[in-house]
Amino acid sequence: MGLDAARAFLQNPPLIRIGGALTKSLYQYTLHGGDIRLLRTSVQMFEKELAKVPGLTGSQATCKSRTHRQERRDALAARRNVEGSRSREVKLNDVQQERPVTTTSFSGAPPAWTPAQFRQYYREGNLMRFLIWTLFLAAGLSAQAVNAPSDPVSTLISRLELERYKAHIKGLSQFGDRMQGTKRNRDAIDWLEKQLRSFGYSNVERHRFMADAGPLENIYATKVGTGVAEEMYIVSAHMDGRGGGEAADDDASGCAVVLELARVLAMPEVRTNRSVRFIFWNNEEFGMDGSGTYALERSPLQGTASEPKWLGVIQHDMMMFDHGMPPGPKQSPNADINIDYQENSLMGDASAKLAAVLKSANLSQSLDYPATIGTNMAGTDSIRFQDLVASVSVRENERVTGIVMGSNPNHHKPTDKYANYGEQDFRFGFDSARTTLGGLGQLAGITLVQRR
Repeated sequence: MGLDAARAFLQNPPLIRIGGALTKSLYQYTLHGGDIRLLRTSVQMFEKELAKVPGLTGSQATCKSRTHRQERRDALAARRNVEGSRSREVKLNDVQQERPVTTTSFSGAPPAWTPAQFRQYYREGNLMRFLIWTLFLAAGLSAQAVNAPSDPVSTLISRLELERYKAHIKGLSQFGDRMQGTKRNRDAIDWLEKQLRSFGYSNVERHRFMADAGPLENIYATKVGTGVAEEMYIVSAHMDGRGGGEAADDDASGCAVVLELARVLAMPEVRTNRSVRFIFWNNEEFGMDGSGTYALERSPLQGTASEPKWLGVIQHDMMMFDHGMPPGPKQSPNADINIDYQENSLMGDASAKLAAVLKSANLSQSLDYPATIGTNMAGTDSIRFQDLVASVSVRENERVTGIVMGSNPNHHKPTDKYANYGEQDFRFGFDSARTTLGGLGQLAGITLVQRR
């Protein structure tokens, strides 16, 4: 339960021994909520009720706000320690924004509270009234929290769906490896346009270019910013493949990340301050001339009505398979999402900052897999932009030391098929979608408007 709601609970209530005195025990309760003033008022009321319980002595409530983030899976848990013997741990489900937490401890050590005294306290209804009051307080705090403003980025990330992510991969995989110059490739472009239009994008465009195989097309749609529309982030993947299979990991998995982000950002109540363009590159596998031509032709047009100024490129290429080296049958316990930039590029410093934003988003939004930043981005479309704008690639493994060395046995093989990947593999790619959307929340400025 995150802090958008509230809870009140007793920790370690006193032990009751019928036939003897009560043992020394510890009372502790925690109130969670989104309104710090409400928490301070509620804790005073709660202390008054606790003071009516025989034999309890109380310590002053402390009120704290959380802003820090932790590494990996601990990013979803913040630890709170109470002094001395009252040490305990409070785990929270969300660390994205600053939210108040009030924690109070009560130590109870009635030396001679006999069973008769306990039975009298119970018969008088005091215990039941106390428990009912506790539930009433929790419900009241929850009602207040419902009306409190929630974090729009976390709300939007909660709308990402693993099953839809898998369906995007399967949908693109139906066209086989989608090699450039084939009908499979052209049919996949048509399918991508259909998906983008089904999300509500009316500005889907095709960028045509010439390659050795003849005329080809990139395809893209744009979430137009409501504040600074003339600036944009490019979120991309390559839609072509090779190897004779289905190119499910390379790179239907990356396209699925872009599709799922495009889907949730297209929701009518979603606003972005800056524009976000979702691009599916063609012919990455044989020269990266889809992205290369786009960069060459569109770079001089930046800042015009047809091409907003580029602020960053976030490429997604091979998103599912980190089974260790040598690769095993299942996802490695040490699997991590690689966020790579090229430190030797002209935009190396800016790219490092972009990578850091995504890693920070991963700390707070990832469900299972942490992110690692690498400095040798290579072998994917974002290298065509690395000297022009901040550019990163998000992927399952570092290109040179991992993928080239055999970290994925399906790479460019007939075995790169949807059916050959398991639930952990899909969840790995899905965590990448959560990571990128979390970063976009900060970079593009995501807000939600009330529906009428």
